[in-house]
Amino acid sequence: WALEHSTKLTYHVTDKERFYYRGAYMDCVRGLDFLASRPEIDASRLGMWSRSQGGGLTLATAALDQRLRVAIAEEPFLCNYPVAITVTSRPYVELHDYVATHPAERQAILDTLAYFDPLHLVPAIRCPTLVNIGMCDAVCPAATILPVFERITAPKALHVYPDLTHTPCTDFNAHAMHWLCRYLGV
Repeated sequence: WALEHSTKLTYHVTDKERFYYRGAYMDCVRGLDFLASRPEIDASRLGMWSRSQGGGLTLATAALDQRLRVAIAEEPFLCNYPVAITVTSRPYVELHDYVATHPAERQAILDTLAYFDPLHLVPAIRCPTLVNIGMCDAVCPAATILPVFERITAPKALHVYPDLTHTPCTDFNAHAMHWLCRYLGV
């Protein structure tokens, strides 16, 4: 997570043109460009499945690029920043502490985060989207994920696990594989 004078979450967090996740989101889109350019890849069957930070990137990528035919986001991170900045467990505590120590920059921080927040991006998702939530997940709390999920207008499904912490879930993996088969014909 460490960068020269900050972390990914706080790197240029007051400047949407230089914020770390601007580049990360575009890297994901460029990854789709690369895959679609390969002759051995069927570009009509692109999907994305990842968890935690990757889950947040999956939601952002699905919103920014309509080439994805399916999106699967496990315990997505990077969601609902107005709530996330109040979380005092890692890694959101980095944002919490940054806002607390830079109160004069609070609005600029919130403006930058809003620009990248899946909460505002997901209405653009057009592909079927599968998400899970672990109700005991202190890293990606349900309060950061559920409002994002509710704003997805594409076909979607949510799996809620009452006892799941921030760990992979075998049951969800089975649902995700079914989702891939259903929408990609895998």
